[in-house]
Amino acid sequence: MSVNDRSAVSRQFMASSPSISSRMNAFATGKRKGVFYVAYTAVAAAVFALTMVKSLSPWMRWGLGAMIAVVVLGPLIWLLYLWWRSRRKIPIEVTSDALTVNQGVFSFVDAKLGSWTTMGVALHLGSGSHRFVLGGRDRRIAPSTRLDAPPVPAVDAWLWSSEFDELLALGGGLNGGDVRGPALAEPNRCLLFPNPYLAEQLGSFAFRKHLRLQESLSRPSLIFDMDDDAIRVIEPRSDALTASASRTQATATPAVFQADSVTSGDGSTYNYPAITGLVVSLPGVQPLTIGCLDLVGSRFRFAWRGDVPRRNERTAHVVSGGDLLALAEKFGLTAQLEDKAMDKS
Repeated sequence: MSVNDRSAVSRQFMASSPSISSRMNAFATGKRKGVFYVAYTAVAAAVFALTMVKSLSPWMRWGLGAMIAVVVLGPLIWLLYLWWRSRRKIPIEVTSDALTVNQGVFSFVDAKLGSWTTMGVALHLGSGSHRFVLGGRDRRIAPSTRLDAPPVPAVDAWLWSSEFDELLALGGGLNGGDVRGPALAEPNRCLLFPNPYLAEQLGSFAFRKHLRLQESLSRPSLIFDMDDDAIRVIEPRSDALTASASRTQATATPAVFQADSVTSGDGSTYNYPAITGLVVSLPGVQPLTIGCLDLVGSRFRFAWRGDVPRRNERTAHVVSGGDLLALAEKFGLTAQLEDKAMDKS
């Protein structure tokens, strides 16, 4: 087959749109959040000030009504728009040279792989000033997998890991050795991220702690490298080995993590979410609590079958669905783990 023939071979993938929650999280932590918060606060303050004025001219009453409509209806319209977008399928045409989506052509030559925080990996593509980020949900990585692109909390579209790998295989411009997942005898690398729900126990006025936690959510707090013989715990910043154990020395216990409910002054009760996870124990280190926040619709994706202990705490770390499945496989817990995404597929 000639180079021209090879370039002409194409395949279409139907990618899923990102969920509403991922879009909202990306907006809340993105670069433009400050501009939005300042503008929204200014409008709300203006509305409050005008309501304090006893006598308003007709044009001021009209303006007040318009601002109230913006404050109240604006977020609702935005949520409806996100809901509509989240239900769309996005056609993607792929050849060995490029990816085409929404009439934009993105070459594979300068494509880079990065982390899609607590979800999988993300393929970053560019065409001039335009950018497109395609997620690989549940996609696993190896220690040799290069993650040169910055981590992202949300993507423009995503594929399940099997189709994502097919797309990468078609992309002749990609360096296959750098972007592939774990080979058969190669360790599986799990990225452990800080749990965003830890913010609930910091207190309302711990602004610096909230800021530090928010800034750390996209960076792994620990790395697990797991093969058939051993588990190694690595500190991401220094790449230093902090603990290791043979497979027989390490244990993982299924657990449900749910902090006790709280009752406010008006008598209403708030129940914290129950997170499916594991307590991983290795010699010489404190037990590691690991959960997964992946969703299917509005429900958490994973649950343990049968009775498992409930722990009155929040996990220190969270992982992607693919990495939770990898941990379950490694410790022989796959049969106990219910995956609601399989029910919908």
